[in-house]
Amino acid sequence: MRSHYEFQVSWRPFQLNPDIPPSGLPRREYLIAKFGGPERADRVYEAIRKAGEEIGLNFDFQGIHHQPNTFDSHRLVRWSETAGAQDSVVEKLFLNYFVNSADVGDQELLISIASECGMDGELVRYLFREDADRDLVMSEEGLARRGGINGVPCFVIDNKYAVTGAQDPSVLTNVFDLAMQDQNKLAASTNHETAGIA
Repeated sequence: MRSHYEFQVSWRPFQLNPDIPPSGLPRREYLIAKFGGPERADRVYEAIRKAGEEIGLNFDFQGIHHQPNTFDSHRLVRWSETAGAQDSVVEKLFLNYFVNSADVGDQELLISIASECGMDGELVRYLFREDADRDLVMSEEGLARRGGINGVPCFVIDNKYAVTGAQDPSVLTNVFDLAMQDQNKLAASTNHETAGIA
């Protein structure tokens, strides 16, 4: 029987395509560079589209005509953690891009998403205007790459275990169990030391 898990989830920056120009690229140009062309990309995305349908998500990969640079989206995600809105912001970003084919590199859209999720839109506008936290987000992303992360999704549990790629839920629960065993061992060790000191 599985343990009861309690999570504190934080989203961290990682751009799959950091070399995309700030203004983005035509989607076709991106697909040619990444997959060799739209036809091969369609085959890759078809499995994702079908998996989405099974849980009620209607991915519209064909409707995406612009490949954005997502750096500003990552900055917004970072700011949203402080506002306690990180999960809702991330969900809105995913829905806007993969379902509504919106340009998630557009700052006006990002400000709108922030406001919809309870953040101070004018503060977000100011942060973008001042180019806030650029170096910090770049540094966090660099740390992930140096740590061997090269794709998404990637789950890092207790800063010790990493699970990459789409995995069966049992893989994740096994890692959660390992992390909890570590926590229990640490707690037992600490209690033993305390008892010894007493």
